[in-house]
Amino acid sequence: MKRKFSKILVVGLTLALLTTLALTAAPVGALTQPSVTLDDAEISATGVEYSLIFAITEDLDLGEDIIIEFPAGTDITAVGTGDVSIGATSGIGSGAFSGAVPTAVSDDGQELTITLATPIIGAETKIGVGATVQVIIDDIGNPDTPDDGYTLDVSTTDEAAVTSAPYEITSPTVGPLPGIVSRYNASGILMGQYTGDEGIQEAINDSAEDYVIKIGPGTYEADNATYDEIEINIAGLTLEATGDVEDTVINGDVIINAVDGVTLDGLTIVGGYDVGGPAPWGTWVIGDTTITDCIFEKGMSGDPEYLVILVSGDSSVTGCTFDTTDGDEADVGIGINTSDCTISECSFLVDEGDRGVGAVADTTVEDSTFTGSSGIGVEVGEGTSTIEGNTFDGLANAIVLHNYSGNPEALITDNDIMNSTGDAILIDDTAEAVIVNNNISDTDEDFYAVLVTDLAENVYLLFNNFSGNTLNVNNTDLTAELNATHNWWGSADGPAADSIDGDVDSRHTWVPQ
Repeated sequence: MKRKFSKILVVGLTLALLTTLALTAAPVGALTQPSVTLDDAEISATGVEYSLIFAITEDLDLGEDIIIEFPAGTDITAVGTGDVSIGATSGIGSGAFSGAVPTAVSDDGQELTITLATPIIGAETKIGVGATVQVIIDDIGNPDTPDDGYTLDVSTTDEAAVTSAPYEITSPTVGPLPGIVSRYNASGILMGQYTGDEGIQEAINDSAEDYVIKIGPGTYEADNATYDEIEINIAGLTLEATGDVEDTVINGDVIINAVDGVTLDGLTIVGGYDVGGPAPWGTWVIGDTTITDCIFEKGMSGDPEYLVILVSGDSSVTGCTFDTTDGDEADVGIGINTSDCTISECSFLVDEGDRGVGAVADTTVEDSTFTGSSGIGVEVGEGTSTIEGNTFDGLANAIVLHNYSGNPEALITDNDIMNSTGDAILIDDTAEAVIVNNNISDTDEDFYAVLVTDLAENVYLLFNNFSGNTLNVNNTDLTAELNATHNWWGSADGPAADSIDGDVDSRHTWVPQ
């Protein structure tokens, strides 16, 4: 009895399994994942050509369809038979072809149905299994929303839909209009726009604390009352270019008048106009100020004195370019008469009589480049300065310390000083300096790499690399010895005797690592 029941159970299970298989549809073949390429991926573009590529795993016969489901927002209503072209590689039982035009194209909402022509092209009657198919569709309108994750679905009469790889629809790149000045409040909301030469000053006049003035590309002739200037008297105001610095030009000076927190960013200021008014010295700064990525050039053939002068406040100047070489007058790129200033990553081009930086206050000059046919790189007349990590090439004097009204003190370190046409480092009068870890090379044969004229006991010349200099060090102070120990002089034997003049202790040759 038990055995008979088991036999009946097995037969029952077998019948149930056969019935289930009979009722289950055979699995439908699947395309490979389509790729999608657009000839214009900008939002809302019309007349766009879409190229789809995929491989089939079931024959695609005459009169059968390729169905494409486009994402919402895509306009396919203009697509007609003449806008579609089909091509394929060879498949099983079919050859390669291109340029086939379908029999019919129809759209239903976001779905486009493309029916293979009869015959497809030439002698081909199908696209065989394994063929790679390309469908090119013209006259499509892109969605109006940007996204890098758009997909569409592709199926055929015999194969289930497969979602494509993502493709991107992008926003247009809209450059700023020339000559447009936009005023934003402290919350970043656009409050007004201006144009013309007076647009910048008008925007400033209408601003409040912490506003941002965005200046579009163009050339602005600054003209405020009597003088060629733009005046800022609002704390926290930012003036920034929306385009390239070379394309945003202010012809005139920018006067920051006793307010803190002002920022100048990305502007070319062709200033230093000698107008005999409150701004004969170029861009005039009173207050804490940040200046970044600006270009400063001379504005006329008169004597502008300074391209930028920092009168008071704590300021920083970063990534700026200063060119004082236009005209014959002696000029200064940036003058520092303020409580504290940091100059970093700037570029200075000077010529005869010019100074890149002239400081009579605490100053840091770092990671900047000074070049020219003559002139002075950095001249310090007062205060405590750090001159570090800079390159000086081709100047008369790379660094000069000169006592104007109080003993200047300086740390001069890690600089590359080369091709000086005068004394590369000049410590004049009663200045104090620590000169350490510098490379000083190829000074003109008639001048010294380092010249000290007074208070030699307050100058320390240590761990420097001297090379290619005919004359290395001269101490003209008759009352004190100069400590120039532990330097490299181009030889393990120390400096050549005729390269040292005055009372100089050059013992203990140091070998740079």
